Order: sequence, then C-alpha cells, then structure tokens
Amino acid sequence: MKRLLPLLIPLFVLLLVYLVSPLPAVQGIRKALRAEDGAALARHVDFPALQANLRAQTEDYIARQAAPGMRDNPFGAFALAVAGRMAGGLAETAATPEGVRMLMAGRVMWRKGTASGLELDKPLTTRPPEDPFRDARYRLESHDRFSAQLPNDGGMPVEVVLYRQGLKWKVGEINLGTQGPVQQP
Repeated sequence: MKRLLPLLIPLFVLLLVYLVSPLPAVQGIRKALRAEDGAALARHVDFPALQANLRAQTEDYIARQAAPGMRDNPFGAFALAVAGRMAGGLAETAATPEGVRMLMAGRVMWRKGTASGLELDKPLTTRPPEDPFRDARYRLESHDRFSAQLPNDGGMPVEVVLYRQGLKWKVGEINLGTQGPVQQP
C-alpha cells in the first residue's frame, strides 16, 4: 500500500486539474468582459461553432413563433425563409467578440440619434459592466462539456457552454432561453 500511494497522489492531482480546468477559462472570460477587451475574449470562443449554434436557435425560434396558418401558406413559407436568412445574418453579427461580450454581459449598445442632440460616439452609461458570472451556476456535464447558467433580469437564464479543445476550453454555445412554449395567436 505504501508503494502505491506515491503513484496515486499524482494521478489524483492530475484528475482534479483535469476536472477543474474550465475554471481558468471562465476567469479569462470574466476578466475580458470586465476590461471590455474583445481580443482577449476571442481567445476563449470558438466562433464557427457559436455562429452555427446561434443561427439554429434563431431559426428555431422564428419557426416556433410563426402561426400554424403561416407555415401552410406559400407566402407564409416565403416569409419564414426570408426571416430565416435575416436570422442567419443576426447570428453572424452576434458571433463576433463584441457580440459575444454583449450577449454574456446582457448589454445592448443602443445609441440615441443626433436629432436629440446627443453624440453617437458616447455610450449611454459610464458605469463599468457588471460581472455576468457573479451568481452563475456551474456544471461539469462530461469530460469535454462545461456549462455556466448566467441569471438575468428577464427570468430565463443564459447558458454559456464551453467545450474542451485539446487542453483549452472554448465557448461553443450561448443558449438564450428561446426554447420556451410556442406562442399561439
């Protein structure tokens, strides 16, 4: 038993490091969000996977919200196809460092028009961004999938899913809580 113990301790430490390894990535994401550093955030995101995830969510949401009669109507099907293409464009826009930062932080970069006398290059608020991971619930779902549920004011938490890529963890999904019940007219 004494000969086996020196071998088991390093294996246990390696297993512990392996299981906890997503947390440094989460800390890197938190730091990048706090500093509003898109380049630092980009190091923790798999943009092609995230773009596919956001596109699928938006297309599914549009299809689920469409009235049943609209799906059966040829003009309704055309409108759904156009809406799906627009949703794809929105997903491409959101799958950028700035878009990811806004999705995670729950912020929208709305600017007031110059007709009101405000300048377009000034933000509406000067307060620092809040930490979206402050009250997050973390879950290691498998050896290569880790999720964090970020609470928000809307009632539906945003789920950020990180996937292992070699020794690193990267954000591959941001689930926006659009899987709720279908709205009926």
